[in-house]
Amino acid sequence: MQNFAADRLFKNQENIGNAIVPFYNKEAGEKLTTILKEHISLAANIVTAAKSNNKAKLDEEMKKWYKNADDIAAFLSSANPNWKKGRSSCNVK
Repeated sequence: MQNFAADRLFKNQENIGNAIVPFYNKEAGEKLTTILKEHISLAANIVTAAKSNNKAKLDEEMKKWYKNADDIAAFLSSANPNWKKGRSSCNVK
């Protein structure tokens, strides 16, 4: 079941990337897909670290996850001037 869920989550990221291709281009769609898939992978790493009670690994993966979220925000804000780049209320580094 876990593999099915992971496969479906990754497919969703591909679908989101493909959805922007007609509005931007194939390169933009592929870039978005890549950074969204990274976000899912990092989330899985966070869950694994939390379940194993590995605080050091959890902190490391959380930093990567927030950096990736910043990368997603930067990509989206550069793609559309109406999407402002900024921080969420979760200001964790």
